[in-house]
Amino acid sequence: MPASGTLSTSEPQTFARISEASGPLRPGVSVQMAVFNAMPYLVDAVESILYQSYQDFEFIIVDDGSTDDSLAYLRSVNNARIKIIPQTNRGTAAAGNVGLAHCTRQYLARMDADDWSDPSRLERLADALDANPDVSMVGSSFAYFGDRTAGRPVPMPQDHDSIYRALLRGDHGMVHGASMMRTECMRAVGGYWEHRFFEDWDLFLRMAEVGKLMNVPHSLYLYRAHDTSLSSRRLEEMRLHYDYAIDQAKRRREGIPTCDLAEFQSQRKNRPMTKSIGERLDNIALANYRRAMGETYGHRPLRGRMRLLSASLWNPRRTLNRIGRRFRSRID
Repeated sequence: MPASGTLSTSEPQTFARISEASGPLRPGVSVQMAVFNAMPYLVDAVESILYQSYQDFEFIIVDDGSTDDSLAYLRSVNNARIKIIPQTNRGTAAAGNVGLAHCTRQYLARMDADDWSDPSRLERLADALDANPDVSMVGSSFAYFGDRTAGRPVPMPQDHDSIYRALLRGDHGMVHGASMMRTECMRAVGGYWEHRFFEDWDLFLRMAEVGKLMNVPHSLYLYRAHDTSLSSRRLEEMRLHYDYAIDQAKRRREGIPTCDLAEFQSQRKNRPMTKSIGERLDNIALANYRRAMGETYGHRPLRGRMRLLSASLWNPRRTLNRIGRRFRSRID
């Protein structure tokens, strides 16, 4: 049976129109998911939300032009909490802004279409926002998982200052899919930026400007690791967008006029050669690390461990940071 509340949209949702299209907020949680060709993993992701211990939520799912069976599956789920919004493919940022315009609850939880949420995730994160009115966004630790098994929890910094410093260094301080935020704060920062990819870093930094960031001391999210590597072009785009988000945050903090992405790219070409080489080595390390996670928790664990060793050699700093996080987590 088709899911109730199926919606459609035909025009882009711009930042300025988000608050205009959205009405007063009610208690509870809006869970938001963007979907693009997510089968067969989509089934587990959706069910992990439907079977939460916290049940006062609506589930807003934007299908971003899927060409597989994703939309057919979503329409087959008979659950009154689900609202499906089909659109032509425009990317996760545009899908996120369309979904935001349909959120009616005071809290907004993200969920990625190939991941899995612990049954207590919504309850624990909503409790954290209830107890900390100065927090705009809360997340949790996570673990990588694949088709065979899951890894150990990856500890995340918990207090605002530690999270923010990590983000400005280009280190992970929050996980987008594991986050929950105040919907009014999300509206206040204007939703996601207009660039097509890698919108999470910019969102974290802007949410830190309207409230505090926080991670609860629990692992509540499984992040699916795939055993295919990101292309070098994709990694370069990711680094460009992360660096641009960090640069704009620093400009806002220091009262310096911001610039557009094209201007930032032009300025970035003048960076020292040593920095450019370091970034390329880091990209190689990151590509190997992500692929290693997919192989380790998939069906090639030995190959994954060998690739993980390779990643550590390409960028020892990131490896030491991961070891340090685990060590501090065990001490705590």
